[in-house]
Amino acid sequence: MKGEIAIFEVIIALIMIWTAFNLFFPKMVERSYWDDAKLLVLTKDILVSLDDSSNFYLTVFNHTSLSNFLNRVINETKLIYSYRIEKSPKPEIVVACNCTKEEIQNLTSFFYNTFFNKRYAHINFVKTNLENYINQPSDVLLIIGYQNLSKPKIKYAIENYLRSGKGIVEISDLNQIDEETKRIFGIQLCSDCTYPTITDNYLLAPLNVSSLKYQYYKFFYHIPIQIKNTSYQSFIPIENGISSCPSQNISSGNFSFRESYYKFWICNSSSVYFDTDQNGYADKIVNERENFQINNFNFTLSYIRNNSIYISFKGNYSFKNLLGNTQPLNLTDGNEDRILVYAGTYSNGKKIPVVVVNKYYSKTVWLPNIARNGIQNMKDDEKLLLLNAILFVSNKNYYVKRTFKKKIFEDYIDFDNYDVFDLYVFSLGLSYPY
Repeated sequence: MKGEIAIFEVIIALIMIWTAFNLFFPKMVERSYWDDAKLLVLTKDILVSLDDSSNFYLTVFNHTSLSNFLNRVINETKLIYSYRIEKSPKPEIVVACNCTKEEIQNLTSFFYNTFFNKRYAHINFVKTNLENYINQPSDVLLIIGYQNLSKPKIKYAIENYLRSGKGIVEISDLNQIDEETKRIFGIQLCSDCTYPTITDNYLLAPLNVSSLKYQYYKFFYHIPIQIKNTSYQSFIPIENGISSCPSQNISSGNFSFRESYYKFWICNSSSVYFDTDQNGYADKIVNERENFQINNFNFTLSYIRNNSIYISFKGNYSFKNLLGNTQPLNLTDGNEDRILVYAGTYSNGKKIPVVVVNKYYSKTVWLPNIARNGIQNMKDDEKLLLLNAILFVSNKNYYVKRTFKKKIFEDYIDFDNYDVFDLYVFSLGLSYPY
């Protein structure tokens, strides 16, 4: 009996020793990263395959094309994917606007089919009420007309909006400025400033590529504005011995800038006839991607698409005076590199700001009310100025997310330069569904 008890005690002692040993000297298990490594290699292979098999830029910015490619490649692996695009205007941009229904219709008609670098950036406008909320999800807030942004509800909503990485564009003729407007756009009334005689407004080049306005300036001179046809006719009236158009189904419209209209006719979707002297007869033929001049200003016919033409403006363009009834302004910080468009100088030598950019959490742009005569009556140069303000301040992070237990992302840095230099980061993520 005593022997059995001794054996039992020995067993208990051994168990206690074993437990204590494992407690103080736990087994070292090294985690294997083999699964992560396989995902990373596969992600890199897919990115290289995408780059080799297609135009990477155009595929990435077309959700349908990209999804089809990824579904085809990843289907047999039973993996799930997610991706994001950063640093470039999104393929779908939503603009929240304190607009009327008619203004939203006009703005959407102007900008929905924005096209550059052979890809679309579809811009949609949705109504918002600054007093109650800012429509979500959206990428840009467009404010038409002066609003007192210092009202507590509006101030709270707008500052949260800017903190989320989304920008604001305001077009308004300013006769008063509240403190929040002053802070957001970096402008203030100048009581001792007097306007000289102003006829033209000029673009002011950035000091360097790190300038806040650099991208806006670059966009203006490279991203084209869509100009739609307004009628159809069976022939083009010509002069100066230019060749006639063989087509009898001709769409026509008007290219407008500096408060003037120049008629154009599209011939067989291959060339455009322009009436550059405004006498009702075409006197110039321009082919796609060709540079041309009207009234000593330089342009490029970037695209002919679906009975529309896309025209980009080239160097040293100047506007007819845009200021309207805006009172004299100056900058809160005196940094004239924030001025995109100016109207000469005050008597003290300071530039007269017409279009101003700022950074207050996110990018902001103030313009005078270029729609003061109605959105529908904006000229094409004014539309281009507003379009590129929207692209400049817009949220440039685009995500297609899926819930992952564990995900491996690989970044791919790329650019396109067909119309405008557009550098972006594409990140592809893969994960197991369990």
